[in-house]
Amino acid sequence: MASASSYEKSLGAGVVELEHPMLKVTFELVSQLFRTSQRSLEKELQQVSDAILALASPSGAASSSSSSSLNPAAIEATLDDLLVRVREIKAKVLLSILSPGTENDSN
Repeated sequence: MASASSYEKSLGAGVVELEHPMLKVTFELVSQLFRTSQRSLEKELQQVSDAILALASPSGAASSSSSSSLNPAAIEATLDDLLVRVREIKAKVLLSILSPGTENDSN
């Protein structure tokens, strides 16, 4: 009975030795995928943020020079486009949460 116990211990130690490298590789792949997705998300959100700032910043300076840049229809269209982009980003995030590892970056 003592030999079976030592056999089980050595078998358990062998399994742990095999599991560690396999888990490490899996963790590194998941970590790399997460970092790539995170950078892509930050890039897209920064583009949206820059577009919003571009809409907000020229309003003070442009009001005295030209009224065409303050066209409400153009501003509304731009905001609608930005809203569509934010919804697309949200859909990508939800898709990556629900099915990790199957995300395709088109950028």
